[in-house]
Amino acid sequence: MTSNDFPSTTISLSKMLSNKLDLIKKQGENNGLVGVSTGYEYLDTVLGGFNKGTLTVIGARPGMGKTALLINCILKSSIKKPVPMLYVSFENGEEYFISRLLSLDSKIPNQTILKGKLTDDEKVEINKSAEKIKDLPISFQEDIFTIEQLIDVVTKAVIDLNVEVVFLDYLQLIRCEHPGKNRERDVNQIMHSLKELAKKLKIGIVISSQLSRAVETRGGDKRPMLSDLRESGSIEQVADAVAFLYRPEYYGFTEWADCRPCNGEADLIIAKNKRGPLEDVRFSFKARHLEFKEISPKDHFFEHPFMKDDFKPF
Repeated sequence: MTSNDFPSTTISLSKMLSNKLDLIKKQGENNGLVGVSTGYEYLDTVLGGFNKGTLTVIGARPGMGKTALLINCILKSSIKKPVPMLYVSFENGEEYFISRLLSLDSKIPNQTILKGKLTDDEKVEINKSAEKIKDLPISFQEDIFTIEQLIDVVTKAVIDLNVEVVFLDYLQLIRCEHPGKNRERDVNQIMHSLKELAKKLKIGIVISSQLSRAVETRGGDKRPMLSDLRESGSIEQVADAVAFLYRPEYYGFTEWADCRPCNGEADLIIAKNKRGPLEDVRFSFKARHLEFKEISPKDHFFEHPFMKDDFKPF
């Protein structure tokens, strides 16, 4: 047996330094962006984009909008700079996905498109959107049930289509071919397999995940935290980044903690980030066509009168 029998991942210090300096140069030229854009300018500065070899988890309770956010990222990123992407749904079919894309671009309600009850003007707008997005390098895959099937499909997509980012919706619907009695162990296997796949194929993987009901049973503002990740601590451990989508109005709240109205707004809470800071990225949310728009930090900063230096009590 010789050294040629084993794949080599050994790299010299000089090569590592060269790679890092190239990366720093690239970041400087792209406003901190290293990987594929998330589709959102400020989110790119926080996460550095969706990077090769990384696994990003976006968690939320059902109905919060995690599928909508994934589709927003796909479309906005592709329009910004076309990069081959694959969206894998374990829940919804092709019609649902394409309706979401058309709704997002045309601003026509998704339900209207799904039902086909369009006015003549809306039909014109739908055709415009279809023409605009038809050549974007976005692929869709359904009818996958196990992690083993997923690995085969993603590998083929990378080879045949040069896919650079894969979106998976969602973790709790992925099964193992030979499931164990303990679901937590299965999730652990799935997460490690996804991380290894991202590294091996040099792609970014983004996966949505449901959060446990503990979010809704506790008091306070019900902001999610890492301990709310459902079924396994390995989700937090293996992921390079973990973000939680949070809309206060979902729980009946009318204001943010700073007393500003929260209707039609959401926070993407960056709870783990190996490549940058932990902070909240605020969005507006248009439920009619399921669009998330980034709100610049300077636009949502609110200074309470009590915080001002020249404030004088009664």
